[in-house]
Amino acid sequence: MDWKNGIPMTEEEEAQVLLVREAGCKCELPLLGYIPNQGPRCRMCGIEAYDHIFWPFKEGATEIWYQTEWKPFPEDLDAKNLTKTHTLLGTVEEGHYLENLFVMMQGENWSPEGEARERIDAKGLAHTSMSVGDCIVVDGKGFMVDYAGFKELK
Repeated sequence: MDWKNGIPMTEEEEAQVLLVREAGCKCELPLLGYIPNQGPRCRMCGIEAYDHIFWPFKEGATEIWYQTEWKPFPEDLDAKNLTKTHTLLGTVEEGHYLENLFVMMQGENWSPEGEARERIDAKGLAHTSMSVGDCIVVDGKGFMVDYAGFKELK
């Protein structure tokens, strides 16, 4: 059993430490933090529990956010506060056009054999393909997939 400040860890905390270690954390005792809709991470080294799960893209500054629960047009979406309604699926290199990112994030393109299923399940999501209501954040500006094109967020 691991200890933190002389207090035994709960079973849930021990499970979170195991997830963070599996992702590559080598800290003596990971200092756990929890990011809503993303899972546990070590606040010392920054490794998130699901960093090791299939992601075929080169990491970058552009964020891909999927809705946690489908709602056609959440009215109060804010690019800086997406964790209320969305989960960060991953990041990709900057410089992609929004339309290209949309095509790239279709399941048949990035997960043709179901490779992404583990990542989708681990993050509590239900869909592989980017859909209406999902968001892309580029340089702090958010864009939600609309029925035709994209809608810029507040």
